[in-house]
Amino acid sequence: MTATKTISKLTKADAAQRCKVYELTGELVDEAKARKVAAMFEAALGKNGVAAEGHEPYPDPSLYSAAGVLETVESPYRRLFIAELDGEIVGGIIADSLHELACEFNCMAVDRAYRGLGIGSILVEGAKRVINDCFFFSNITEMVTHNLASQTAHIKHGYNRFLGFGYSHYPNVFFVDRPESVVWAGQLHGRFAKELPNLRGRIGNLDKLSDSELTETLIRESRQVVGKASESEQQLATALVKPRFVYVPDEYESLGRDILAQYAEHLDYRVNEKSENADRSDHFEVDFKPDYAHTYIDFGSGFDIHANAKTVKEKINEVKNAPGKRFIRATIKANHSSAIEIANFLRKEGFVFHSILPLYQYENQANGASHRFHDLLVLQWVCPEAAAKNPLPGETNSVIKVYGYPANLTGKIISLIRSELNSSC
Repeated sequence: MTATKTISKLTKADAAQRCKVYELTGELVDEAKARKVAAMFEAALGKNGVAAEGHEPYPDPSLYSAAGVLETVESPYRRLFIAELDGEIVGGIIADSLHELACEFNCMAVDRAYRGLGIGSILVEGAKRVINDCFFFSNITEMVTHNLASQTAHIKHGYNRFLGFGYSHYPNVFFVDRPESVVWAGQLHGRFAKELPNLRGRIGNLDKLSDSELTETLIRESRQVVGKASESEQQLATALVKPRFVYVPDEYESLGRDILAQYAEHLDYRVNEKSENADRSDHFEVDFKPDYAHTYIDFGSGFDIHANAKTVKEKINEVKNAPGKRFIRATIKANHSSAIEIANFLRKEGFVFHSILPLYQYENQANGASHRFHDLLVLQWVCPEAAAKNPLPGETNSVIKVYGYPANLTGKIISLIRSELNSSC
């Protein structure tokens, strides 16, 4: 019996029972196995990541060679999870580090010969199970929108907190003439994340407690999780249960509340409420990414946009006028009230809403004794010519498919983006 005939007789129930997912570590991989993993990614994405003639390659060349796979496995910033069915490697997914307490799922792929068996869902569930074995971790993932299969696989296993939409962000991997857009979604992992919903109900109002009092309260009320945690983990728990103040322009406030309300059972977000935020940073970084059509800009907490307006405008125009550039993503620390001024400046430069990303950036100070997360307000600029050729969902010629659109939060996100794009024309 040929392999093709064997595959054709498999059912989803067979795959669910016989497929196993595990993290590929240095102890489990040699060059021969790495070659099989690379062959699976090419079977899924095309030779060297090119799906068909005229398409741009999937932007991760490490996937298509044994040396690249071995490098990925050895990297402290990447984790590779493999789906294996009856001894054959049939799928894989990578978790890329955002910082030491957060990751994003990336490069999920299933051998085309095994598609339709629910392997993607099995992969996400298995990777989630492994990542959950920790004290606390955040996952914020970009889900492709050329079809609903990948989105559904993630959403089925809890990646259903919709945070934003990146419009025409990635290369023309899936279509010759259209770049890929992505839906951003998140989920919290780990023992403390599981404990938080019940814990928040027991500890009540935290505003009047000092950090030391709060830590003692957490240890007392969560003896099995916080009580048995390391000192650094206890300090992390203390930082996470405190109120988190987020600032967005008035036009984003309603949507911002809706996005952050998805985390209400875990985190106490307060939108546009007054709080102390005296820190100021001169940090302003442009990650040009010369080999790609996208560029990333990052603003420091409390960045003074008025004092630096000329410099920022010049850098933005430099990117906009660079050959082949069609997308800019600007990340702003939303926990400082200056986020509103920065966002409004960018909107005048043609930027529109992108997302609100909880806990997306992080600073670990004093050997773990001080934990500082940054929630981000993100805006995006899309080249008008690219937007015109890649209609948003709901338009006749759109190839973008968004889970739940237009009935749920994804609809509100895209409606805001559409209205801002129309007003800037």
